[in-house]
Amino acid sequence: MRAWAATVERVRGEVKARTVELCGPPGAGKSLIASTLAELLVAQGVQVSQPLAVVAPTRRASFRVGAKILIASREMARAPVDSSRALAAIHRSDQSVHDVLHRSLNWLVVRGLYRRARSRPGIHVFDQGVVQELCSIGYQGGDWRACLAASGPGTAGLGPDLLILVAASVETAVARLDARPGLQSRLERLDVDERKKELERQNRMLGEIEQAWLERHGGVLGTRRIEVRNDAGPLAQTLGALVAHVI
Repeated sequence: MRAWAATVERVRGEVKARTVELCGPPGAGKSLIASTLAELLVAQGVQVSQPLAVVAPTRRASFRVGAKILIASREMARAPVDSSRALAAIHRSDQSVHDVLHRSLNWLVVRGLYRRARSRPGIHVFDQGVVQELCSIGYQGGDWRACLAASGPGTAGLGPDLLILVAASVETAVARLDARPGLQSRLERLDVDERKKELERQNRMLGEIEQAWLERHGGVLGTRRIEVRNDAGPLAQTLGALVAHVI
């Protein structure tokens, strides 16, 4: 982690872009940790952004959809070949038409926001990125392996310099999902027992996908990986340990 601390110093002194991606199952607390981590880094004098805030679920639906379409359209225009390959891979991933359309849009949005982040100084914190998009494809029963090659960073470096796996017990994740307002995912429509089984399946798949992405693409960026647990308890303890790794 000393190398990552040195990276933070370079961000302060040489105005370079670095990316942090959080991945984990639903209910692990990725979004809350990402936003609080960003606040703590700002307090340390680090320039920070959260690129996905513009399309966060807290935004008005019409605004969010419009923003996604705009970002996706720009990404298609800037990288037509890579975008077409990725969309073709998603099409081959054996999902429903609805899921193919949804994942295709989100894929282009994440790639577009990574591309924008690479051109701007500071640390950019993603609570959902390229690794999590592969997980989302797998969670819905799609063949994530068909999309693995297309998820590479390419010459633009569209991937995380630091990958943070956020882990939580199934019981903690279920409790958090129950406390969410509205229904943000299909998982929340299941009864408790089915939800626990699905979370256990997703946890196993997450580890497999994360390892596959790091082995295939992580070396290109020199991606570093750390894991934090975010079970029930004071969030400050989790974040304190995380910030100590980062700074």
